[in-house]
Amino acid sequence: MIISRTPVRVSFCGGGTDVDWFASSEPNGGMVTSLALDRHIHVTVNRRFDDSVRVSYSSMEMVDDFENLEHELVREAMRMTGV
Repeated sequence: MIISRTPVRVSFCGGGTDVDWFASSEPNGGMVTSLALDRHIHVTVNRRFDDSVRVSYSSMEMVDDFENLEHELVREAMRMTGV
């Protein structure tokens, strides 16, 4: 079983694609301020007896294979980590 608790982070610069342009356009590089809130994301990964994959967030998905997950970030995280 894997249990993770991570603080929610807020960037004042926008998404990740915005940062590269900003940092490279400044002569000495850009600076970005972000903060961690007193709110957390909780993730629990546990093997199911029937080998299905269940993901709960604002919706709930139950699939036979993680490749069939609609939630793009969860699907890619599972692919990258081999979970």
